[in-house]
Amino acid sequence: MRISRFRSYPIQRQLFITFSLLILLISITISVAVAISLTNSIEKKQESDSAQTASFISMELDSEFENMETAKRQILYSTQMLNNYFNYLTVSDIGEKSEAFSEVSNMMYHVLGTSVPQVKMIGLYGDDGSKITTEIGENTVRKTQSISETDSILEDLSIGSFTTDAVETPGGLAIRTLTCFNFTQNRNKKALLEIQQQYDIFFQVVEELEKDSQIEVFVLDSYKEIIFPYNSEESDQKFKQLSIAGSAGTVYIDGKGDMVSYKISDYSKWTVLVVEPETLYMKPVRRVIWTVVSITLLFMGVTLVVTFLVAKSVTKPLKSLQSEVGGIALETLGEQTVNKSTGNYSEYEQLRGTFNEMRSKLNYSINEYMEAKREQMQTKVLALQSKMHPHFINNVLASIQILTEEGKCKEVYKMCNQLSQMLRYTMDEFDGFVTLKEEIQYANNYISLMQIRHKKRLVCHFNVPDEYMNLIMPKMVVQPLIENSLKHGMSNDVLNIEVGCKVDGDIYKISVHDNGLGFTEEKLKSIESYRSGGKNEFDKNRSSDRGVGLANIISRFSLIYDKGFIFSITSVKGDTTVTVGGAKGIGSKDA
Repeated sequence: MRISRFRSYPIQRQLFITFSLLILLISITISVAVAISLTNSIEKKQESDSAQTASFISMELDSEFENMETAKRQILYSTQMLNNYFNYLTVSDIGEKSEAFSEVSNMMYHVLGTSVPQVKMIGLYGDDGSKITTEIGENTVRKTQSISETDSILEDLSIGSFTTDAVETPGGLAIRTLTCFNFTQNRNKKALLEIQQQYDIFFQVVEELEKDSQIEVFVLDSYKEIIFPYNSEESDQKFKQLSIAGSAGTVYIDGKGDMVSYKISDYSKWTVLVVEPETLYMKPVRRVIWTVVSITLLFMGVTLVVTFLVAKSVTKPLKSLQSEVGGIALETLGEQTVNKSTGNYSEYEQLRGTFNEMRSKLNYSINEYMEAKREQMQTKVLALQSKMHPHFINNVLASIQILTEEGKCKEVYKMCNQLSQMLRYTMDEFDGFVTLKEEIQYANNYISLMQIRHKKRLVCHFNVPDEYMNLIMPKMVVQPLIENSLKHGMSNDVLNIEVGCKVDGDIYKISVHDNGLGFTEEKLKSIESYRSGGKNEFDKNRSSDRGVGLANIISRFSLIYDKGFIFSITSVKGDTTVTVGGAKGIGSKDA
């Protein structure tokens, strides 16, 4: 198109210039926002990955400490071992001393051989300068000490405390723990237990990670001295200047230099540092920025062309169509607009006809969608009604197993029969309404099974008049309320639960009262807020509730009885009552 022809259409020119500038501005703004967002996301992802690596290494090192701790417990928790070692340290008879040594060394050798993975060395050091050590392939006793600072260590460490460090041994570097202990025969007599593990085995996972990636890993002991790599004095000074706060996090060296993620173990108090060079973690960021810039430039070029073409075709009919679109509301969606003649713009008339057809289809789709949502809600309610707490079934099966092993066949038969009745009850396919008698029978089976576990600490009474037993009500109400009392009320004292029913005219009320711990004030407010239709943590936690609890009862009763449903809860310590109810005559037990 020639420029002189373009100039003869002021509306077209105005639309082109206005929308071009607007789209360019939006494109640049969105591109910058996307670039910043992606950059932040990638940096956070890099920090998260680095932090996960630090946590993984920390857990692996803790696992090695736990292996050494297992060997230590086998020594210190062995009364026979400590008695023999005490005899070895205190008896003067050579024969008795030799016999005690033999017993101690054999038991140490057994511990060394059975630990998985094996530790390198186990040693016992007395305050008289003697030691008994057992290594892989060696079992020796000497009067000279391999730990020259034994006396000072015994003075510095209190009974039960320990210290960990790296040491150079004739067999190479090793990680050791030193634990101070005493004897029941003489509380004032102290000794040291030393456990050693080979350095390369202890840090095997760290070496493999460094080999397979470009990251560097440093491990600091509880005194913030670098213990891996060994004798790394230059790095030691650099990391001492880092500002580390909390047990885990990410910091940067010199502003936005190398990224350092750290994790301080709660078990060993060691600090794992994972260092990623700036060139490594910023590489994907730079790639994303160049990609966004390229896409933005391409999009801007295409947008200018498209805007010019659209500006040629859009004129006055656009305003009329905009008015019609702006007048759309949910109440008028099904109404048809009258086609207005627009001269030579037959395409616009076709668009108007298509728009009316779209309105009709949209109205039909919305109605179908709302109906589907109602059916979906009913399906969810029916599915929730048939749930049974997995932990409850697991506990019942565990109790059956124990009673079977004890040969109590009658009790096992009774429990199996009760569990079978409960499962059959939850799998019945009628539409969610039962008699109160069936609800009480189901709840009574539940109480009987729970009393196998809680014994005399659980007492339940059903104070329901016979004339109310045929009352029709929603299924799965009484048992969840009793389960709720157990969940929030059980303590070390006897839990008394009382189930009652009252009928006032056309309204029935079922209440469950207990003398347990009750609900906190915050929990009561959360439940009341949910009952009133609010969204809170109680509502968010419904998906994690494996039983049919208060949230499900509130949802079902509000759906069945609408605004006429009854729900109330009062709770103080030792006095909690939950009441639910609704209008009689709603629902049927028939399929």
